[in-house]
Amino acid sequence: MSTNPLFISIFLPLPTKQARTPRECSQQSDSYAPINASPERRRTWQNPPYSDADNAVNRKETTMAARPQAVATIKIDEPHVRVTEFRFAPGAETGWHRHEYDYVVVPLLDGKLQLEEPGGTSRVAELHLHQPYTRLAGVEHNVINANSFEYAFLEVEHLR
Repeated sequence: MSTNPLFISIFLPLPTKQARTPRECSQQSDSYAPINASPERRRTWQNPPYSDADNAVNRKETTMAARPQAVATIKIDEPHVRVTEFRFAPGAETGWHRHEYDYVVVPLLDGKLQLEEPGGTSRVAELHLHQPYTRLAGVEHNVINANSFEYAFLEVEHLR
């Protein structure tokens, strides 16, 4: 199992129904689960091995105390689409990850998310209840709840 916190394979579901944080994970996937499996499963992700060429020189690796981790709960998992609810305690993060699929985010509350991006940059995005936005595959970032309250959104991944 890789211990490099910089890259995370995107939200691969685990066969367990136990709630886990993004850093408590395994590379095992439950993509073999039948389509009629439980419609609501929690999933987590893990960093895949990357070569030194993939580790950007300017990327900062957090050496401070770890932040709490966001909790991901799969709501729909079909061959063509996956819908996941992400819940963040104040200050919680997803951990670094790269999106393998095009996706849509639907905020469940008004709030702010801090986005740490490659090269050491960071920005705050203001999201509004039920105002979706879309991004293409390949986006790489760490998402952090910048609110003093729990924050949540739905992520819809287009798998085909």
